[in-house]
Amino acid sequence: MRNSRTVAWFSCIIAQLPASAREAYQHAVASGTHGAFLLGSAVAVLALAAAVFVTEVR
Repeated sequence: MRNSRTVAWFSCIIAQLPASAREAYQHAVASGTHGAFLLGSAVAVLALAAAVFVTEVR
Protein backbone atom coordinates (compact mmCIF):
# COMPACT_ATOMS: atom_id res chain seq x y z
CA MET A 1 0.00 0.00 0.00
CA ARG A 2 1.35 3.40 -0.93
CA ASN A 3 1.31 6.26 1.45
CA SER A 4 1.71 9.97 0.73
CA ARG A 5 5.35 9.85 1.74
CA THR A 6 6.16 7.27 -0.96
CA VAL A 7 4.25 9.21 -3.61
CA ALA A 8 6.01 12.45 -2.69
CA TRP A 9 9.39 10.70 -2.83
CA PHE A 10 8.61 9.22 -6.24
CA SER A 11 7.44 12.61 -7.54
CA CYS A 12 10.72 14.16 -6.45
CA ILE A 13 12.68 11.46 -8.28
CA ILE A 14 10.68 12.05 -11.49
CA ALA A 15 11.18 15.81 -11.18
CA GLN A 16 14.96 15.34 -11.03
CA LEU A 17 15.13 13.43 -14.30
CA PRO A 18 16.45 15.22 -17.38
CA ALA A 19 13.67 16.79 -19.44
CA SER A 20 13.85 14.22 -22.24
CA ALA A 21 13.75 11.26 -19.82
CA ARG A 22 10.90 12.80 -17.83
CA GLU A 23 8.88 13.42 -21.00
CA ALA A 24 9.54 9.87 -22.20
CA TYR A 25 8.39 8.48 -18.84
CA GLN A 26 5.25 10.61 -18.80
CA HIS A 27 4.45 9.62 -22.39
CA ALA A 28 4.90 5.93 -21.56
CA VAL A 29 2.59 6.14 -18.54
CA ALA A 30 -0.03 8.11 -20.47
CA SER A 31 0.09 5.68 -23.40
CA GLY A 32 -0.09 2.70 -21.10
CA THR A 33 -3.16 3.88 -19.23
CA HIS A 34 -4.99 5.34 -22.23
CA GLY A 35 -6.42 2.01 -23.35
CA ALA A 36 -7.55 1.06 -19.87
CA PHE A 37 -9.47 4.31 -19.45
CA LEU A 38 -11.05 3.99 -22.91
CA LEU A 39 -12.18 0.46 -22.11
CA GLY A 40 -13.51 1.54 -18.73
CA SER A 41 -15.49 4.40 -20.23
CA ALA A 42 -16.97 2.11 -22.89
CA VAL A 43 -18.05 -0.38 -20.22
CA ALA A 44 -19.60 2.44 -18.18
CA VAL A 45 -21.58 3.71 -21.18
CA LEU A 46 -22.82 0.19 -21.96
CA ALA A 47 -23.84 -0.32 -18.33
CA LEU A 48 -25.73 2.97 -18.33
CA ALA A 49 -27.52 2.04 -21.56
CA ALA A 50 -28.41 -1.36 -20.15
CA ALA A 51 -29.73 0.23 -16.94
CA VAL A 52 -32.03 2.49 -18.94
CA PHE A 53 -33.69 -0.49 -20.58
CA VAL A 54 -34.14 -2.57 -17.43
CA THR A 55 -37.77 -2.86 -16.45
CA GLU A 56 -39.18 -3.48 -13.01
CA VAL A 57 -40.53 -6.97 -12.46
CA ARG A 58 -43.51 -7.33 -10.11
